Amino acid sequence: MKLDCVRGRDREYRDPLTGESYYSCSQLLDVLDPGRFLRVGEQTLELARQRGVDLHKYFFYALAHHGGFIETIPTHIAVGFEGYIAAIQAFIRDYDPQPVLIEESSRNRKDGVAGTPDAKALVNKVIGTPAVKILTEIDLKTGGEERVHRTQHNCYAEFEEYADCQQMRTLYIQSDGQYQFKRVYRDPLERAAILNAIQVLNWRRAA
Repeated sequence: MKLDCVRGRDREYRDPLTGESYYSCSQLLDVLDPGRFLRVGEQTLELARQRGVDLHKYFFYALAHHGGFIETIPTHIAVGFEGYIAAIQAFIRDYDPQPVLIEESSRNRKDGVAGTPDAKALVNKVIGTPAVKILTEIDLKTGGEERVHRTQHNCYAEFEEYADCQQMRTLYIQSDGQYQFKRVYRDPLERAAILNAIQVLNWRRAA
């Protein structure tokens, strides 16, 4: 699905065909945890942002390459992050992700929310055993675990192109080449938080 995203608008996603606009998942998380980026210095935060951008690009190309959609991964991407790259490659070897969607934007029209999950893929149910695959929504993280990561998955779970996923997982990658592939579950408390954040944003727009 093709949706436009402009950060800073009151509704950051827009359907270019219909003109319908949607809050982004990020806007909801900012309501629920507004100070999460204030815990680190500006320079450290900027470095972390750039690391995240570079490694998400690498993840995109790595999945596309593994799925046979491209022949090679560009060598200039994520230079200097070799440990994180090793973690991504270890994940791919272990779980053999067969991509269905990569960074494909989607929406929940009922709630008026949209976003761009990192991937939807068929992954091994058991490490190293490709006999059984599970359709999985995957979110890549290059930092530590945060409460709102679970909220983010529960937001994505209602999106049109991702609602059929059998499970949700966060891929945490580390600079030493290690990774964790953590399962996240649908949670009515997270769902309630999402709906409350939407109402706060609606309240602000009505001012």
